[in-house]
Amino acid sequence: MKWDAEAQKALQNVPFVVRPLARGKIEEAVRRAGRDVVTLADYEECHRQFRRAFAGKKESDLKHALPVSRDDRPAMVLVESCPGEVRGCEHLLIPVTQWADELEAVLDGIRFSERLLERLEDDSVLLHHKFRVSVSGCPNCCSQPQIKDFGVHGQQEPAYLSGCTQCGLCVDACPDSCVCVQDGPQVDRSVCLYCGDCIRACPVPDCLVAGRSGARILMGGKLGRRPNLARPVKEFASLEQVKEALLDLAEAYLESSEKGERVADWMRRVSFTPRTLSS
Repeated sequence: MKWDAEAQKALQNVPFVVRPLARGKIEEAVRRAGRDVVTLADYEECHRQFRRAFAGKKESDLKHALPVSRDDRPAMVLVESCPGEVRGCEHLLIPVTQWADELEAVLDGIRFSERLLERLEDDSVLLHHKFRVSVSGCPNCCSQPQIKDFGVHGQQEPAYLSGCTQCGLCVDACPDSCVCVQDGPQVDRSVCLYCGDCIRACPVPDCLVAGRSGARILMGGKLGRRPNLARPVKEFASLEQVKEALLDLAEAYLESSEKGERVADWMRRVSFTPRTLSS
């Protein structure tokens, strides 16, 4: 199909990874209209629809969202981390890049991606077919571990020792209003997410310090037709415990899930709990 010069030039602004798809969709729309030349108006109408469907997504996100032939042997694991280390975020409680690398190595070590692809019955690989892992540096969860198959976020427990002046800076720093110093410093642990903000705000040395630290482990999150928030299975886990839990989940999922069954649905069906965390 022919493209006029203005439409052809405008197409070059479309991200490279989705440009063939965009071209095909535009030409399909023009054919339905009974014409054989793509104009700038045709491009602009399809581009408007494209922006609505993929608003705010990065080029890498678009690449993973597009269908891929299983014959191309695409990676079936997506490991992502929050941008905290890149941005120099003050809220980081765990080294997200290191943790993400080590979790990816756990899955590589058991050929999880290849084995998951072998179980796929569809000809095309879509985003929901892939196993998604997320590492966030703190409870703000910028990389959304709550909706991933396996996720972790950093935690740091506040512990009051002595010397509190009741200045109230820890109270002001808490985003969840769970710190009180009026009748002596205390934290409502039924509300606290262990973000560590109060610890960083305290001006008195060795007054409010970090107690336990590590990561919360989350499993079985997803969006889609029947969304499900990931289930917390462990608090203040070490990196080794996180790796063991991921290995347990991955192996058990490959062994007993039905083909095409999402992790969240499988976990619910078999009442899965990682063996390393069940005691």
